[in-house]
Amino acid sequence: PPKEYILPKEATSTYYPAGEMGRIFTKYRCLSCHEVNGNGRKLADADLTWEGSKVKADWLESYMKTPFALKPILEERMPPLGLSDEEAHFVANYIKMVYRNDDIPEDIFDGAPPSTAVIQEGRNLFFNRYGCQACHMIEGSGGFIGPSLDNAPPRLNSGWVFRWLQNPQAMKPGVREPNFEMPDTDAKALTAYVLYHSTKGGGQ
Repeated sequence: PPKEYILPKEATSTYYPAGEMGRIFTKYRCLSCHEVNGNGRKLADADLTWEGSKVKADWLESYMKTPFALKPILEERMPPLGLSDEEAHFVANYIKMVYRNDDIPEDIFDGAPPSTAVIQEGRNLFFNRYGCQACHMIEGSGGFIGPSLDNAPPRLNSGWVFRWLQNPQAMKPGVREPNFEMPDTDAKALTAYVLYHSTKGGGQ
């Protein structure tokens, strides 16, 4: 075929963690499903390269012991690997410290919960401006295309949610989440609602 119809071969990575993490990767064949720093397969939805910036270590440790589906209409594909408590704790903390993007802040609220007014503003944006409930379930109702956000407070870091809302495709190329190019104030209010809606209570 003509050269213009031939796609260039993607660069491959030989990344593999050293030490104890490497032993665990080999034992449980993590790269058979997950991609990390360009190496591995994309069978799993989660690329672990920045996972430490995304999720909280205690949630990750619990999840690896008992995996469950984040999207309501999908069955969980992560098998129960039978990690020991020590292995789960080590992996969660390794991912938290090593697999991260230091340009993504850990907490945009500086450890203090946002005000009720900011949470309510985020709720109004969620339902009335951006229509997030079309794809995401929250407060027990909503769509089934994206992950349920009722599980978001113990799972996600506020800095990740904030940056994701600003430009989802920059965080995960090809993702179906629309890029609204929302201003920082909207992204911060939405982050407040997603991560603190349980403190707000109430239905739609």
